[in-house]
Amino acid sequence: MAERIGKFLWKNNFSTFSLSYQRGKSDYFHTFHLTIKIILVLGVFIYFEMYNFGDFGDLILITFFTFLFFIFISQLLSIYIKPTNKIIEYIRPQDLFIIRINCFRSKTLKINEIELFIVDYRKEHVAGGNGHKNVYRYMCVAYCKDIYGNKHEMFVVNPIDVTKKSENEITYELTRTSKIICDKISFILDIKTEFNTFEQSTKVNNT
Repeated sequence: MAERIGKFLWKNNFSTFSLSYQRGKSDYFHTFHLTIKIILVLGVFIYFEMYNFGDFGDLILITFFTFLFFIFISQLLSIYIKPTNKIIEYIRPQDLFIIRINCFRSKTLKINEIELFIVDYRKEHVAGGNGHKNVYRYMCVAYCKDIYGNKHEMFVVNPIDVTKKSENEITYELTRTSKIICDKISFILDIKTEFNTFEQSTKVNNT
């Protein structure tokens, strides 16, 4: 069942990236790529300057192919770090519940230490666009709360449709499959599920 749920999550716009990673990954990778590009270009120029190899035309050609090589490597890495479709893994004999973020990262929880399954609905204001001053993004964040009081983020449900559209405001809707899939996860873990409304989530976030 866990494998079927994982595939269902994959097909229905779910993401296992944490909120902090979602917010910071663009800036992080942009900075990382820019740094690597600068290093590569400087390296090529320094190499040619030190060894006086070739003319200026060769330098431009080598620099161009260096950029192409970097883009190729970046694409390979971006393919490998994408989330896997095996989002969750449920191993009852070993008492393990595994959340796979991507090929590199995963979270492993002990089933007997999971006390509560929490679904936190969030409403976030994002920059306006398409002629609208206010654009709100609705998100659903699923957590497992352990017996020690720690909350472990499992996955994020991304909005897929527009529910409200006016002259100055546009609001996006969550996928309707979120509650169904969360109920199934709480069923296989045999734990209680707690659903927080957008109003409750807003109060929590403002404190």
